[in-house]
Amino acid sequence: MSTIYQQVQPVCPIVFGVDTLAELPGYIRSYHGTRVFCVCDQGIRNTNIITSLTDTLEKQNIFYTIFDGVVPDAPDDVINAAAKLARESHSDLVIGIGGGSSMDTAKAISVLLDNPGTISDYYARNASEFSSRIPLILLPTSSGTGSEVTGLCVIHDTASHAKIPVYRSANLAIVDPMLTVSAPPAVTAASAFDAMSHALEAYTSKYHTEKVDTLALQAIQLIAKNILIAYVDGNNITARENLAFASNIAGIAFNEVSVHIGHAIAHEFGLQFHLSHGVACALTLTTVLHDIFSIDSNRGIAVAQLFGYDPSTHAQQPEEYLQDKIHNLLRDTGIQSLNARGITLEQALGCATGAINNNGFLDASPVPVTQEHMENAIRFLYESYC
Repeated sequence: MSTIYQQVQPVCPIVFGVDTLAELPGYIRSYHGTRVFCVCDQGIRNTNIITSLTDTLEKQNIFYTIFDGVVPDAPDDVINAAAKLARESHSDLVIGIGGGSSMDTAKAISVLLDNPGTISDYYARNASEFSSRIPLILLPTSSGTGSEVTGLCVIHDTASHAKIPVYRSANLAIVDPMLTVSAPPAVTAASAFDAMSHALEAYTSKYHTEKVDTLALQAIQLIAKNILIAYVDGNNITARENLAFASNIAGIAFNEVSVHIGHAIAHEFGLQFHLSHGVACALTLTTVLHDIFSIDSNRGIAVAQLFGYDPSTHAQQPEEYLQDKIHNLLRDTGIQSLNARGITLEQALGCATGAINNNGFLDASPVPVTQEHMENAIRFLYESYC
């Protein structure tokens, strides 16, 4: 049975529930779609997810084209090539199915179906106006990015090696936890940590609201309780549902108040060390927590309590307790430290300047992010988890 709810900005209806993929044709018809452009990566293409999708479309006599060339970080050249194929196929509706890169790529392709030129023409920093008439439906296959409910996509600009946003939201998100069952343990863990970083950074954003706090704390609690269960047993549907819902509401939360220092570091780690986004985000969790404890210990304690902290039974200070919990989760899910990956502290500190210069959302940080603070943040995450 599906549950339907809607966020306010951007306006995006969300259909949530097991087996809601079956409802897709009805929504395609409601958008008057006749020629669908499906966007995914090779990994998803080789699963039964795409078979289920195409079988569903064929039964309804809906024409489709599949682009399965998505690669990590949604580079601009891949998007431009895919958009050329979408234009040639005269597609009138785009479906993005997969993780964050697939959904970001689908968002960008939908922009270019509606507008001329290349994706760099529509970078947010260029302040270009463009239309968004082509319907866009997103179906996440991992529980992490929240991209299905955010108002932008993040593009890897291959000329500058920076990650640059383009504003485009989906017309509909279908969140079917069954689509995440095939995600292998490593992807399950990295995705869940990505969602936790969204929730934690939204909760610690200087723009946080009571609504965001409620969503973020619920997401953190659901992830903390279910990440190991889903990592060990990917067929546990209850755990998959809980992670899918946590990812979705964490996406709604950070879409309203932004992420900050954790994601700035993670973006640079991803570009420089070729780490997956979820893994890079996982490694930044402790330094984000360190910041919040330094300025508002009560908010830090609220997070610690979600991980089981009780001052009457635990001798540790709440931050030390929470840091240990996070590090244990990283170890239990196979997330190696930077040091274990052969990355030196000097190399990690070398990411500080790029993390500041390439991420305009740092103004949401609860503390001012100077060069010194960024270097200290990177040093903390490096030395506290070896």
